[in-house]
Amino acid sequence: MNPSNSFKTKAWWAIPSSGILIGLNAPGFGTQWIGFLALIPLLLVLENTFSDPLHSTKRKLLQTLVFCWMAAGLGSSIGAYWITHSSHVFGHLPWLVATGVAFIGYGFEVGLLLWLSLAGPLVFIRHDHLWGLPLRIFWFVVVDANAPRLIDWNFGGLTLSGFPLVEQSADLIGSSGLSLFMVSSNLLLVAWSSSKTRRNSFKMLTRLSLIFMFLFLAAAGYGYLKKATLLKSSSENSFQKVWIGAVQPNFSLQDLASNPELAHSERKQN
Repeated sequence: MNPSNSFKTKAWWAIPSSGILIGLNAPGFGTQWIGFLALIPLLLVLENTFSDPLHSTKRKLLQTLVFCWMAAGLGSSIGAYWITHSSHVFGHLPWLVATGVAFIGYGFEVGLLLWLSLAGPLVFIRHDHLWGLPLRIFWFVVVDANAPRLIDWNFGGLTLSGFPLVEQSADLIGSSGLSLFMVSSNLLLVAWSSSKTRRNSFKMLTRLSLIFMFLFLAAAGYGYLKKATLLKSSSENSFQKVWIGAVQPNFSLQDLASNPELAHSERKQN
């Protein structure tokens, strides 16, 4: 098979796969853990794009921007379903148009963030050079923490919301610092999937993986200690008595229910 055609085939399944995984990483589905591997298909496509010697850097940047936008657009259509719903119900837009708003509009914001944080370092760092992995992790955390957004969120906060003990480490590194765990997992899994990287940098890859596991367990340990401290404090305070006097409303529920200024449905609910 022609290498170019093989890459196109890989991109056709990798981009939608990553988009679906990014969407399922959002709250509401109970699958936040997917964030630990949601970026893997997209990362593989980005790294393959930048390793192609036949294309200019300008073309690679433009191509990867489109890839990130497509993946983020699909992810936004799934994860930011409330945007689609609000546009449809309150904006009176047809459902397909409302979906397009989430895909094109909000998807571009998320896609631009992914492009800057994931594709940006590949301009200067070859993906098969493992020494650049810590730099790529650091860059992702910096961009994820400081990129302007319409809504305050970050990938680490979304992913670790499914791991309450580890999430408590946000006390020390901030909510955006949790992205360290999310992106490290994705980049390390991509590195392990490469036979060339495993063969040439096995020791360094093992050390980085052990460091990641140690930090993850240390964060979970901090969360466990904090939880134990709070439980002890709450149990001590539970013996304190709270005296409550009478509570007297300053309005009549009957008058409220018969208020002629309210709609019939509202009076009935009252």
